Amino acid sequence: MDGTGGAGRRGGNAGGTGRVGGAVMVLAWVLAVALVGLVAWWAVAAVVDPGEGRASVLSPVEVESARAAQEAAAPDPTVGPTPSPTSEPTADPTIEPTEPPTTTGEVARTWDVTGGQVGVVCRGAALELLYATPVEGWTVELGDDDDDLEVEFRTGGSETKLQAVCVDGVPTASVEDDTDED
Repeated sequence: MDGTGGAGRRGGNAGGTGRVGGAVMVLAWVLAVALVGLVAWWAVAAVVDPGEGRASVLSPVEVESARAAQEAAAPDPTVGPTPSPTSEPTADPTIEPTEPPTTTGEVARTWDVTGGQVGVVCRGAALELLYATPVEGWTVELGDDDDDLEVEFRTGGSETKLQAVCVDGVPTASVEDDTDED
């Protein structure tokens, strides 16, 4: 003995698998790969195969047979009596003039001004603010007036004031730029 208690022996079964265990592992791997391949083939075949309505090439005899069957199944067009013109004219239709429909459509406008962007819409004579978006570094304040809309953009010593009203259902604006230069 070499004093190692048999641990130094070469070719021992240290891993516990041996030749039989290795063969079982390889066989299990091959079966798993085959199973995955079979499932993949089945999935692709289910998607690609149209089933019973599968198209195939027909022989000339089959084409003629199918044509004859379709013609036999088709109903004959029925021919009815031709309508004859009436001997008396019908009354003239009365045409009454109508007023064109009045629309209270919406008209929207957008203005890009120094300091931001303003969007409004006129619904008839009523003006409505859609948005007032300041650019970076600017602030926005909205005025309180029933007849018109006032939007002020401010930064440092600069101010831009936009006043909007509806004129004949169309948004109209006036803009004042006030820049404080030192």
